[in-house]
Amino acid sequence: MGAGTEPDGSSRSDEEWERFLRESVAGAADAPKEPSARAREVAKRLRAEP
Repeated sequence: MGAGTEPDGSSRSDEEWERFLRESVAGAADAPKEPSARAREVAKRLRAEP
């Protein structure tokens, strides 16, 4: 068994995974929403129009 592994062979405990999931979901709301590639292309074409 390697360092940092649980007796069942997993590398993280259930409690650690639950905490990670809660924190990652809570932090995801702060992430900026990036436009899709299609939206970027349309915006580029609209800017290029006279």
